[in-house]
Amino acid sequence: MKIQINPSIRAHFIRGVFYLLLLIAVSAIPFALAARNTTKPGKPALRPVVGTSDAADSIQKSDLSVPAGSPTPTPSGSCSPTTWRPGPDQPPARYAFQAALGTDNKLYVAGGQTADSVPTVYDQVSRYDYTTNTWSNVAPLPVPLGQASVGAWNGKIYVAGGFIGGTSVTNALRIYDIATNTWTSGANMPTSPGVEAAAGAVVNGKFYVMGGDDFTNGLNSNFIYDIVTNTWSTGATLPDSRTNTYGTAYNGLIYVYGGVILPAFTTTDTLLRYDPVANSWTNLGSAGTAGLGNYGGISPWGTGLLLIAEGADSMGNSTTSTRIFQICCNAFSPGPPMIGNRAGHAQGTLPDGRVLVADGFNTASTVVSTVELLTHPPCTATPTATATAAASATPTLTPTASPTPTHTPPTPTVTATATHTPTATPTVTVTVSPSPTPTPSETIPPVRTTPSPRTRPSPPPRP
Repeated sequence: MKIQINPSIRAHFIRGVFYLLLLIAVSAIPFALAARNTTKPGKPALRPVVGTSDAADSIQKSDLSVPAGSPTPTPSGSCSPTTWRPGPDQPPARYAFQAALGTDNKLYVAGGQTADSVPTVYDQVSRYDYTTNTWSNVAPLPVPLGQASVGAWNGKIYVAGGFIGGTSVTNALRIYDIATNTWTSGANMPTSPGVEAAAGAVVNGKFYVMGGDDFTNGLNSNFIYDIVTNTWSTGATLPDSRTNTYGTAYNGLIYVYGGVILPAFTTTDTLLRYDPVANSWTNLGSAGTAGLGNYGGISPWGTGLLLIAEGADSMGNSTTSTRIFQICCNAFSPGPPMIGNRAGHAQGTLPDGRVLVADGFNTASTVVSTVELLTHPPCTATPTATATAAASATPTLTPTASPTPTHTPPTPTVTATATHTPTATPTVTVTVSPSPTPTPSETIPPVRTTPSPRTRPSPPPRP
């Protein structure tokens, strides 16, 4: 029997099914859109991330020991803190010599002596190449000597005065030509018998020899050599008569650190500044070393900073301690300690900003041939071990369509560690005859079999 359905009921049924299907379709649209917006492997989400961003994750996973945007990292791969690193030895072991940076970007050291009661003086001249981390020897000094003042200008190295054996010091000026590897003589300093253990520095074509002693008396003299005219003049005298001192030039000014005052052999750790234009001195105060300063060292270190090796006390007891002087504020602060005790060393700044110290005495009677290199100063111009990275470890999250910046630490510059053994044999006698020169020459005393009495108290160095 065929069942008849009322047309009205059929219409309502069809309409209900249509509305049900329409409701299902409308309800499914948001789920479909959400599925399209889901992160897929290899493709970032298009929606802003709420919470920890990919940028923050990237920073947290990266090594922030090297701040982004910092200067070229040191060999340690870190901009801060700074540390001393061993360098290639500079034999023979000696003290009482200085360093100067030549126009060939190599650091030159000349002469030196042992700490014996009858010291052996050397004529060896060596230079350090910071690009290869090696030493090499050049033409030796015309006369073996220690305690000389050294400077560099326009392709030449200047060595003034010094101790030449016995009880003799010299007033001679010796000039090394880097291009020809030869020595000549300049005009003698206008003093007799000579000068030793004085500070040396070159500013604007003039070589300054400051303080020192004549083997018996401390000096406060300021001798100025005009490189162009080959003549000497004198400048304003130092505020005190100090010897066993060290100098450096920075921004047209000369800084002289430490020394001892004769005849009492009293140490001083004050820092003096000389203005060549004003021809005047300023006492910048004590470095606060508590009795050190004898045979210390000083050199520029980064922007607006000077690195001071504190030196020894009056008995020759040296230290590893250093000081940082901040020029802008006339402020001293503790510096990174050296690896070993050292005073009477050669010290200078390399073209890459590192400071090198070579040899010196580590006790009152023993010398060393070790070398240390101080990595770059902190990333900022102030003596602080804290540097600011370009990206913060706790980033501020800003909603963006692509929150995936990448933090890439700089690649450290590695310094070669090969050690070069100088092939030249240093002359250790004090009886060599200098080549004839058109300028006056000094008398070289013979080697003594027994030491002569010195006015300075023992033990050596600087007996």
